[in-house]
Amino acid sequence: MKKIFSFFKPDGGSLFERIFVALAIRDAIENLRIAHKKTLLQKKFLTVSIGAATIRPTNEKSSLELLALADQVLYAAKNNGRDRIETDFVGA
Repeated sequence: MKKIFSFFKPDGGSLFERIFVALAIRDAIENLRIAHKKTLLQKKFLTVSIGAATIRPTNEKSSLELLALADQVLYAAKNNGRDRIETDFVGA
């Protein structure tokens, strides 16, 4: 079963902050060691891939663009090996 979780930080945060939060989430889930018997991956427990995206707000940039960018980096994380974090930023 696939689950998607999103959260927004109003000030966007720095790249360091985004990676720190993503690592904390990923580590917390990994530490639960939830069994995943049907996986073909080396780790036999639940892992998480995270896409962290930031868009500098402007009149031309919408929240839908932010969601689309976050979706792109999430799938990049899954396609680049899973159990990983990818991040992207679009400036003004």
